[in-house]
Amino acid sequence: NFAGNTHGPAVSAVGSLGIVIFDGAGDARARLIQADGTLLGYAIEGEGPGYQDTIRLLYGYDPVRRAVIGMEVLESRETPGLGDRIYKDEAFVQQFDDLAVDPDIVLTKEGATEDHEVDAITGATISSRAIGNIIGESTQYWVPLIYNNQDDFLTKTNNELSSNEQR
Repeated sequence: NFAGNTHGPAVSAVGSLGIVIFDGAGDARARLIQADGTLLGYAIEGEGPGYQDTIRLLYGYDPVRRAVIGMEVLESRETPGLGDRIYKDEAFVQQFDDLAVDPDIVLTKEGATEDHEVDAITGATISSRAIGNIIGESTQYWVPLIYNNQDDFLTKTNNELSSNEQR
């Protein structure tokens, strides 16, 4: 059984896209996303302290490639013109389109040269570091659960989607 899932999965289907929400500890949530029975990945929520206040984000995770496959900041009160570049600077955001989580996500000021490195935004290092930390801590929590419960995730998803189709 999936640890921490006390309410059962919440399921919705959008055309052939199935989305199942799994509750983790506290407010943590992950969504398994599949199309026509094929796993596309997980959409995982994360949050943590930024320079000004809490930053909330959503990122995609591909368990086959063990990589982050996109990131979007959902809520931020970072400094306009500096810290808000964590979602306004396309070059920064694009670094999360194919970011390895192994061994760990590393923030650098020297230019990212490895597939697990993120180049910080000049003048917004704390906000940049916050994004890396949020995703890094979130993957440390979710990745073991995903791999240890992959069959359970998929079985629940397929069962829930089947029962929704019969309604």
